[in-house]
Amino acid sequence: MKRSLTVLLFICVGLAGCGRQSGIGQNSDNGSINENHQVLQSQLNIPEMLTAQGLTLLDSVKCTDRVSGNTYTGYLAAFDGAYSEGTNASGQHVGLLPKYCLVLRGSSYCMGYQMGYLLPAGTQQMTGAFIDKAAEALTGIKSEDFPELYNFLKGQVRILCEEARPVILDYLEDEMAGMEDGATAHGYKVDARDVMLMNEGFDAMYAILSTGVMPMTQKFADILNGLRAKLTSQKQTVALKRLDESVSISGGRIIFPNADPYIMGCNEFVVSGNSTVGGEVYHGRDFMFVTGDIYQDVACMAVYLPEEGHPFIAVSTPGYVGHPTAVNDDGLSMGVDVVRGACTRSTPGMGSLFVFRDIMQNSASLDEAVARMKAMDRGVSWLYVIADDDRSVTYMNGLVVEEGRSDPPYTGPYVMPVWNQVLLWPLINKLKDEPLPDRGMLIRDQSWIYPDEFKNISIGYMNGDEMNYLLYFPDQMESWPDVVVTANNYVIPRMVFTTYNPGMILIKGKIKTTVFRYNKMVEMIGNDYGNIDYEKAREIIDFMNPNRNIDNLKRYKIGGPVEGHHAIIDNRARTVKALFGYYGDWAKGVDDSWVRLDLKPFAEWLHSTEHGE
Repeated sequence: MKRSLTVLLFICVGLAGCGRQSGIGQNSDNGSINENHQVLQSQLNIPEMLTAQGLTLLDSVKCTDRVSGNTYTGYLAAFDGAYSEGTNASGQHVGLLPKYCLVLRGSSYCMGYQMGYLLPAGTQQMTGAFIDKAAEALTGIKSEDFPELYNFLKGQVRILCEEARPVILDYLEDEMAGMEDGATAHGYKVDARDVMLMNEGFDAMYAILSTGVMPMTQKFADILNGLRAKLTSQKQTVALKRLDESVSISGGRIIFPNADPYIMGCNEFVVSGNSTVGGEVYHGRDFMFVTGDIYQDVACMAVYLPEEGHPFIAVSTPGYVGHPTAVNDDGLSMGVDVVRGACTRSTPGMGSLFVFRDIMQNSASLDEAVARMKAMDRGVSWLYVIADDDRSVTYMNGLVVEEGRSDPPYTGPYVMPVWNQVLLWPLINKLKDEPLPDRGMLIRDQSWIYPDEFKNISIGYMNGDEMNYLLYFPDQMESWPDVVVTANNYVIPRMVFTTYNPGMILIKGKIKTTVFRYNKMVEMIGNDYGNIDYEKAREIIDFMNPNRNIDNLKRYKIGGPVEGHHAIIDNRARTVKALFGYYGDWAKGVDDSWVRLDLKPFAEWLHSTEHGE
């Protein structure tokens, strides 16, 4: 295993200055709490800082590191006046649930211990029942329908996770071990192997979905054929039909027709320069994620104060070591979004959440983040959005990394079948002057311009009121030099070619929804270009909120679960506002329960404190 140069954790969403705010145009954030306590916050201890930021301290725990012998204290607090309440997917009323904030301090092991101990029930749920519910939603195979098949598949995912350990950094392993020990000390059974499954498992599953290959493909095929023969002999026609619709083997590869890779669909933007009031830098992040009717009830924010590396805040849940949304003390923020391309290999390498975590804790700029990512062994295609309050000469204030496997190298078009290469050769030839992926990465920053050769080349036909595309290259819609936007599709043409592969057929049913989301964000940014302040940026990233009635597909329900979270990051102020839990019902006067954190006082405290306490 590899030892990182620095230690500890990374993401969630916000820090200090926590409060509540609410829907429609009004924003009843406890901003006055922040304003009244800005002076000398760094001179306070952590419990006093939590109080000053509008939180109530609920619990704390001390952890002595196994190696250094240093003792560190972690804290659990609740946002004052902010609760989760709504109707879950089962139709049950839930609430009032406190909205929690963790402050995790010290070595990686101790930060994991503190999370496991302070939120043991949530840690157990997310590394147990949630994994199965998320896997069922992702693959389209329910364990209760075909338990032998499902359990074998889960075992294959676990094998891929275990085989990835050589490239997963030691400090992340330490944190997973600490999480098991902390939850166990509080009387909850949590296994570090399940924590690994929670953090690495999605990459492992996407590797299987994208390549049709698993460690024991033939044995899976044997189980599938045996099950099919059994159902046929028993004349269980309904179950047989359901099985055939769920999984099949073609050309030696496993196909999951009902799989939905976009249970982790997302929306993001970075705006800065002339697009914002005062040239501020805002990173909008809509993390769209399956809940399993669990996630929304345990979601939280976390402040990470590691003994080495950068402090950061993350919007997340207990059980995560890697995270989906974060900002650190240097104003660097990050998000990770699903994209499906044939530039994925059958071994996941270091999973996206771990990649994310390591960059947030150990990078101070866009240039450092990109360089660090290039050095990692990665196996699965993702989109990473990174923003920084300091303008980079190379990457401006924000970028999208459109990436696939770090190795073996790929060019884009040549992952397609030969017949596609022949049919699309006139287009492939247009790429001759375009750069090749570097360690699997191509970068679309705020100044990137879509190549003229690929404009207006999509081919389709009208089906009623909709256009059905036979050949589709999503155009770059944002034309400003200080804006970058993404949803769940590649924009760089070389990367788009990787989607023209039979194994990527799963994306075709979703391309309309991701392009709609991308276009809607560009439209809303354009409507307020030059006048975007923090609250306007928050409204834009909240566009999928069902109370706004913008999403014509009605993905979410008023008063129902927030599937993931919405967050707006002010990179210069190091503040985050986030919505998780349940949506309000604006028509009935029920506001959304947003919470806010300010990282600065915590970071100042950390930088003025010696290791240990």
